[in-house]
This record gives sequence, structure tokens and C-alpha cells, in this order.
Amino acid sequence: LPYPDIDTTTSSYKDGTDRKDEQYGYYREWALPIFQQIQLEENDHENIEIVILGLDVRDQQSAELTNTGLAFAMGSILTVFLIMWWHLSSLFLACIAMLQIILSFPFAYVIYRYIMFVTFFDTLNTLVIFLILGVGADDVFVFMDAWVQSGHFVKKRKDGDEEKWLIERMDFAY
Repeated sequence: LPYPDIDTTTSSYKDGTDRKDEQYGYYREWALPIFQQIQLEENDHENIEIVILGLDVRDQQSAELTNTGLAFAMGSILTVFLIMWWHLSSLFLACIAMLQIILSFPFAYVIYRYIMFVTFFDTLNTLVIFLILGVGADDVFVFMDAWVQSGHFVKKRKDGDEEKWLIERMDFAY
């Protein structure tokens, strides 16, 4: 059935496929505020359970959840960047470290999708963002701490060769 556009009993549309985008627009304008109000009331009452059956409402709800999740992911990326900048005391190193972490996402996806041939991708899989951020930042912190420690354990060379001393420190840290 076409969505009513004048009142609850009449419609200027021939059927559900006539000017489909326009009908969906009217439907969204009508249904989404009702759905949002029901959601608010669900929080106030224990006995109310919402079941989403309309594709438009479900799609809108998914989009809202995705946008909220993206905001948290961007906030997490910014927080990790700021903590790395503070810990490393170098904007350059923090930028390069964050670039390394962010560039690992496509590689992880290629391994997941094209090497392991896993086609299933659910909302839960997006949590890998936080896992990669955590592991990547931890790697940077551990390596930088090892580099600082190498200055204490690898003594300067007696022949004064700075380049070989730095290579020995890097070998110790790595």
C-alpha cells in the first residue's frame, strides 16, 4: 500500500513504488519522531519492549547508532593521539605512530576478507578499531621505553663512533 500523504485514508500515490523516495521521506518524517518518543518511554517503563519491523525505521536507527559509534571511535583516536604526544614528547613521533596505526586498518581488513575469506562483517567486528588502537599505541610505548633504557645499558663507544653507538642502541631496543 502507498503511504498516505494527505490524511490517513487518502493518498496521491498509485502504489508503494510510485515516487518511492518521496513516500519514504514522508514516512520517515512521520515514523521517526514516534519511534524516538517510544524509545524514551521504554527507558521509563520496564514492561515495554520495542520491536523494529519497518525497514526505514531500522535503517534510521542503524544510521544513528553508526554515527554515535563513529563519534566515539574518532574521540578514541584523538585521545590515543594526545596521550602518545604527551608520552613521547614529540608531535612528529606521535603523528608517525598514529599514521602507522591507522594504516594498519586496511591491511587487517585485507587479511580478514581476502586472505582468510571471511565475508561476514557485523557491528561487533567494528570493535577491532579499539583493539588495533590499543595494541598499536602499546607497541609505540614499549618501543620508546626500550629506546630510553638502551641509553642506560648501551654505553658510549670508546672510539667515539656515534653512528655505531646508535645502531647498538637500536639493536638493544628492538
